[in-house]
Amino acid sequence: MTAQTSSHNDNTTGGQPDPVEQALRTLREVGRSEKKALVPPGTPGANGGGQKRSRSEQSPEAKRKAEERVRKLAEGLRQHSVFTPDDADARELISHLAAKIKSKAMRKAVRAVLADPELVVIGRRVRCLSGNAGDQVRKLLRL
Repeated sequence: MTAQTSSHNDNTTGGQPDPVEQALRTLREVGRSEKKALVPPGTPGANGGGQKRSRSEQSPEAKRKAEERVRKLAEGLRQHSVFTPDDADARELISHLAAKIKSKAMRKAVRAVLADPELVVIGRRVRCLSGNAGDQVRKLLRL
C-alpha cells in the first residue's frame, strides 16, 4: 500500500476503517515506515513455489519424523537431548551408555558406579587377585 492510499479513509469494511490501514497509520504515527518486501509472500520460488501449506498439513519430512517417533515409542524408546562436552570421547561414551541401559541390571550398575566410583577400583583389584586369595575374596563376595 502506498502512503497516498493509506492517508484516505475510503477503504472501509461495513462503515469501519480497514484494520490493516488503521494499523499502518498507527505505525507511521510512531515513526515507523512502510517497506516493500523483497520477495512477497506467495511468490513462486519462495517457500515451495508459492504454495502455502496449511497449519494442519505436514511436510513429508515432518510426517516421516512423526512416524519414527511413534514407532520408537512403541518399542519403549524416547529421544532425549543432553548437553555434553564437545569431544568425540563424550559422544562415544553417551552412545555406548544409551545402548547398554536398556537392561535394568545395567541401569542399577551405572547408578551404583555414579554414586560411588571407588567401587570400580575395588572391583578391578578383586578381579586381578589370583590363586587362593582371589578365590577366598570372590567366595566372600559371592561372585
